Amino acid sequence: MDLLVFLDGVAYIVNSMSAEKSPSSAIPIPFSTGFGYLLRHTHKAVSRRFAAELAKIGIAFKHYYYLRALFETNGISQVELSERVGVDQSTVVTVIDTLVRAKIVERRKDPTDRRKALIFLTAKGRALRDPVRAAIDAAQADAVRGISAADLKTFRNVAARVRQNLAYSDG
Repeated sequence: MDLLVFLDGVAYIVNSMSAEKSPSSAIPIPFSTGFGYLLRHTHKAVSRRFAAELAKIGIAFKHYYYLRALFETNGISQVELSERVGVDQSTVVTVIDTLVRAKIVERRKDPTDRRKALIFLTAKGRALRDPVRAAIDAAQADAVRGISAADLKTFRNVAARVRQNLAYSDG
């Protein structure tokens, strides 16, 4: 059985069955096998596949996160949209301008605070819900092909635990 050992900040694989368990007999783990590296490259692969599906329906991948937030809660402020998407407010303005020109969303004044603009999906934007869902389903079906339900459940549990482990506390 192999063990993962850290010595002076370097990860090594050590064979636990071997009599010698020193770093001199261990194999340094390549950076390309690190957890973060694997997550990033997996995300990039899934994103490329999803972007290809979205392109078929005329949606840019960078617009998906905004649409998803509006599918979940239509009529939110640009500030809230920026928080949900996780981007700077100035970026939201540029993207919303693009989506307004495409007639996918519209800005409306907040009836309780005229300084605030609320973002709403138009009829064209609302009609994208099913095609976007189909694009997600197609990309995910390809991504999980050959992976058992048990392995997917384990993956989801591990991913949730990683997020919990790395969550920032307010205190």
